[in-house]
Amino acid sequence: MIRRMPHRFTVIALLLAGVLFLDPLGFFRPRRTVHRAGFDVARIEELSAELEVAGQAPDAYLLRMLDKHPVVFLGEFGRIREQVNFVHAFIPHMYEKGHVALGLSHVRAVDQEDIDQVLAAAQFDEEAARGLLFRRKVLWGYQEYLELLRSAWELNAGREEGEAPFRIIGLGARTDYSHVRSAADMEDASILRQVFPDGLPDEVIADAVLRHVADGGHGLLVYTGIESSFTRFVDWHYAAAVSLQSIGREGRAGNLVYQKLGDAVATVLLHSPWPDSGERGGLSYPLQGLLDAVYEQNPAPVAWSIERGPFSELPVTRGLYVEGGEDIRFGQMACGYIMLGPLANYRAVETIPDFITADNLSTAVAEFPGPTPPRASVSGLNNYIRSLAEDVEARLREFR
Repeated sequence: MIRRMPHRFTVIALLLAGVLFLDPLGFFRPRRTVHRAGFDVARIEELSAELEVAGQAPDAYLLRMLDKHPVVFLGEFGRIREQVNFVHAFIPHMYEKGHVALGLSHVRAVDQEDIDQVLAAAQFDEEAARGLLFRRKVLWGYQEYLELLRSAWELNAGREEGEAPFRIIGLGARTDYSHVRSAADMEDASILRQVFPDGLPDEVIADAVLRHVADGGHGLLVYTGIESSFTRFVDWHYAAAVSLQSIGREGRAGNLVYQKLGDAVATVLLHSPWPDSGERGGLSYPLQGLLDAVYEQNPAPVAWSIERGPFSELPVTRGLYVEGGEDIRFGQMACGYIMLGPLANYRAVETIPDFITADNLSTAVAEFPGPTPPRASVSGLNNYIRSLAEDVEARLREFR
């Protein structure tokens, strides 16, 4: 049940899954330390004891999930170094166990032939790999995401004759932001259909995943944003946005795949800040900091199932994910959870030097996700990409 319609700008920002000029997470609001609730010591000890029994090494847990499910969504916050580096290090483990495909929302589905060429080349073509990131989103010039492509190429370069190649499956949507002249255009359904000619980003992700499965693929790890990774959990804000605009299928990418594949698909969330309009900074601790308090009892990377047991019944009482529904429990949000460390230890990704150049400046201006920035320059846009990472770093500092 939807309790309230979200603010119109929040609707559009969520619908577009990261149009930053609308500031949906309050990146430019005054800073302050994020509130962390106090918890009963006995409760923390109970959950810590459960984690000692049920917890597994993150890579081993994720491999078991891929063995059980043809499709596993892995939800990231975005621009957090430790999360991308975990996937980078996990790629060889996937391949060793026979899971030979990573779905990546940071490269486009329509660029699949180009992705395959980069991964099959005799030498790693960094310029071509950067181009794949650029075509997906002109502001996504971050080194750690480039290294995902390099890691896949290295596997293929070193494989024995006759071994299956490792593939990265492009999941990102094709966009055309040249139609956007003002923030008001983001509320115009006819313009949004031109911005997303192949469908909304979540639809494109879902369609690409389902094509891969239909072609016989299995053990696909789908690395995408947290909201797009939801399979059983309903993002009511997004559903309301799509219904309001009448421009696409209701449901995040994971929901759409789950509708087709059922329990063959699973969601695993990486420990991340949660969007929360109740915090001045727009972000809060998951479960108000309870998970971080439990982690501190045995501070080592850990993964575990949250479908059953005491963690599954923990109430979600605040934040954007609970604002549209009632009586939300942690176990409804995902099948599994991975803590690589406390939020206080996270850092932002590094920028790719000279991601915007004189050669691609005009495209970067035309495809800027929002109204065209006035007097855009090579240095100005590169500085802007860097500032977005610095903003994430500043947000993460609020958890220290």
